[in-house]
Amino acid sequence: MAFAWRRARVGMGRLIALALLVLIATAGVGILQTVTTAGVTAGSDRMLEAAAPDARTMRIAANGVADLDDVDQRVRAAVTASYGTAPVRIDRRESAIVTDDGGRVWELLADAGATERAELTAGAWPVAAGETAILKPAAEATGVSIGDVIRTAGDDLRITGIWQPQDDTDPAWAGDPAVSSGRTGDAAGPLLVTEDSLRALSMSGRVEWIIAPTELSAAGIDAYRSGTGLLDRVPKSVDPESSIGLSVSGDLGSTLARIDRAGMGTRAIALLPLAVVLVLAAIVLGFLVLSLAQTRRVETDLLRARGASAPATARDAVTELLVVTGVAAGIGVGIVTFIASAWQVAPRDAVMPAALVAGVLVTVALVVGGSAAARRPFLRERTDSDRATVIALATPLLIVAAVAVVSYLQLQARGGIVAPDGSADLFALLAPVLLLLTAALVIVVIAGPLAAVAARAARRSRGLGTALMLRRISRSSRTLTAALLCLSLAAGIATIGAILLPAMREAQATAQYRTLGADVRATFPVQPGGDASAAQTVADAFGDEASVALSGPATVGAEAATALAVPRTQADALADPAALVGLEDASERRIPVVFGGVLADRLGARPGDQMDVRLTALSKTVPVTVIGVVPTVAGAGDRGVLMDLAVLQKLGVSRTGVVPQPTSVWVHTDDPAAAAAQLRALSAVPVQIRTALTDTDAPVRAPVMLALLAGIGLAAVIAAAGFTAVMSAVARERRADEPALRSLGVTPRSVRAAARGEIVAVAGFAVVAGAIAGAAVAVAIVPLLGGAL
Repeated sequence: MAFAWRRARVGMGRLIALALLVLIATAGVGILQTVTTAGVTAGSDRMLEAAAPDARTMRIAANGVADLDDVDQRVRAAVTASYGTAPVRIDRRESAIVTDDGGRVWELLADAGATERAELTAGAWPVAAGETAILKPAAEATGVSIGDVIRTAGDDLRITGIWQPQDDTDPAWAGDPAVSSGRTGDAAGPLLVTEDSLRALSMSGRVEWIIAPTELSAAGIDAYRSGTGLLDRVPKSVDPESSIGLSVSGDLGSTLARIDRAGMGTRAIALLPLAVVLVLAAIVLGFLVLSLAQTRRVETDLLRARGASAPATARDAVTELLVVTGVAAGIGVGIVTFIASAWQVAPRDAVMPAALVAGVLVTVALVVGGSAAARRPFLRERTDSDRATVIALATPLLIVAAVAVVSYLQLQARGGIVAPDGSADLFALLAPVLLLLTAALVIVVIAGPLAAVAARAARRSRGLGTALMLRRISRSSRTLTAALLCLSLAAGIATIGAILLPAMREAQATAQYRTLGADVRATFPVQPGGDASAAQTVADAFGDEASVALSGPATVGAEAATALAVPRTQADALADPAALVGLEDASERRIPVVFGGVLADRLGARPGDQMDVRLTALSKTVPVTVIGVVPTVAGAGDRGVLMDLAVLQKLGVSRTGVVPQPTSVWVHTDDPAAAAAQLRALSAVPVQIRTALTDTDAPVRAPVMLALLAGIGLAAVIAAAGFTAVMSAVARERRADEPALRSLGVTPRSVRAAARGEIVAVAGFAVVAGAIAGAAVAVAIVPLLGGAL
């Protein structure tokens, strides 16, 4: 034990460096994973809050429920059982339509939680049967005020208060248009009443249970998605005889899938710099362990010469390294555990990655240290040849290159890291790191030969300094391997990050434009016929900023598509204008259309082809002629079918006698929030409003920006530490050459200049070559990361 302690004291500096490296890498990776996971969780909550009311809730509804209290208990029990451990909020609301003695139609609402989501502008809330509070816009439109009495066939209602919602997009309002506009169809309201009043006034009221998640986490989204999928079973379990007529609706499932996909891609992208950090830490750690073994080489050879066995020598070295690195790894994991607990991050998302990094680094230290200590005594290897570097790195280079190619091909085959079902392929994710590592190994392999060629060219110059510097580099390329790998990998991942971050922002903006096609998009219920649609009425009232469109699912042959009919003046903004020539021409009694790229590929469609398109929501089939194919139709995607709305309406009248009515309003504005509020205030029917805010994945994507930058920073710190350690070792080796150089007339100043030049040349070559390699990898990889952007 005394010998081991004395031995440890001799190498204390390197042992401390080993411990710090393991601690920094372990804690750094774990903390970055903690921050990323916490950011994804917070972003998931923000995405859910920003989604449209119908997109962040599920609803179970029925009309005319007799024993409501009993059904309510059964519905709540069934919903809770479906979601299991995933907490949800269940709000119940009852509504009914009544007519007063003057012929006016009113919407009644009984909602126990309404007073918490609304505020009085005058008067008081109803507390007894026969009392009601009216929504402010409805009061203004109808001219009623506090104290007025609404007389109905069932009972009289006295106005006790006037109210307005705190947030008319709160999902608990169930998307009721009256909460924003004061009207639901022909009915004014809502009139807030007690449950007793509503049931006394109407026996055919509608009851709805609105179900919304209360908290999202990276680990909990799967539970919410599973529970949402099980809601379809609730009507059968609550009402086996189907006597009540319960129905389930809502788009929460698709919103959760979008959030999960964004989170999966974000966490996957965030792993890229952390994988480089792990590689860099392993390289530096291996060099430090070998350096420690080299300083003890004479002592180890003496022990072996006096009879110490190779296993015993290796055991002592491994034990020492296990204690040093194991303690550092344990401290690092402990720090991560504490921080993850404070941030309420699940251990699997933070502690497990940190423990994995710690395990890898400790294993590297033990393997390298044990191997170095077990070498035969008095064995000396040549390290002064660039050929030795080529030979030593040939096998690992070929292995890494082969794995990198397979990973890249898999990434190509999948078309991205995240599959359509939301699963992530981590092997495909490693393609950028493996390609970068392959490039870094190539840089190390060619460094020696390049320096040798440059040294021969420098001999022609008068000065000795440049030739001496290059000769040193070429003869010490194997010693410089760790330094070259460190800086080239760090420069490469920094370059990838510099290219990837703008690409992510551009991809996000492009995706939003392709999805929406406008700043604000309001979709109304389909009206197959009539003189005017709700969309047209709202657009006329909105002003010049609004235009109408007919959009919805369609079928072309056996392929699903998205039909989009817009005024000709709006079409140029949605697709390449060159492909739209003839869009308004229907001389052949066929509608000219433009196909999105994927739809055209699936159908084998080319300009001039004639087909039939079935508009699902309108139950109509129309003949079309393909006049162009574009990669994507903004607002309809790569499976879009773009047509002229006027042509569609004209042909619809001639074929069916019914005019296909617009189903949506598109608004171009600098203030989407204000435009959305105005659209809600104008609509008397349920409307789904989408903006860049409701559809964006940015709240979840944002953490990856921080993770990339922080990961690159951590990689740079470890790379700088490794480079410094290697060049310090090289400088110590160079001191042995100084007497010989001095005897040849080389001045101390020239020796120092050569040393500085060597450091600058190695660092410059590694950084420049690494940046070029990173740019090449980014060009090949970034377009394939679309599944995670």
